[in-house]
Amino acid sequence: MEVSLRSTAAPLKISPLTRVASVVQPQLDEVSARIGRQTEAFDPAIEGYISYALNSGGKRMRPLVALLSGAATGAVTKAHIDLAVIVELIHLATLVHDDVMDEAERRRSQPTLNARWGNALSVLLGDSLFAHALERRLHRRDHSNAATLRSAPGGGGVFSDH
Repeated sequence: MEVSLRSTAAPLKISPLTRVASVVQPQLDEVSARIGRQTEAFDPAIEGYISYALNSGGKRMRPLVALLSGAATGAVTKAHIDLAVIVELIHLATLVHDDVMDEAERRRSQPTLNARWGNALSVLLGDSLFAHALERRLHRRDHSNAATLRSAPGGGGVFSDH
């Protein structure tokens, strides 16, 4: 008796991004959880706004690159996870400011902060996220990259688009 093990179901297609992310998926999950907990660091009066900004979705590409860099050097450490959180916080802050500058009404199919609460509050929320990210970085014992962070706002970035 011959048994065929061939399936008629379509093979599962795994995107290249998913395949690459699988190398550091547990650490990427930790980064996402830590980003979600960052709201606890803010005044309760703005916690809801910050939560909206932090939980807006996204692919978490910047944290992924930070974690993959760690994996490429042999191991993903707590320092890589900390860096991944900080980099994503800075990215989210710049997105809030970018939406104000572009007068965007939607990002990732959701209303932007400025569409919901206006430009003035959105700029302050973006500033708060940016300051929080820098504070997280400066509280780390390893200050080897502090000079790079201090020079980042003057290095072009968002301003080169305008």
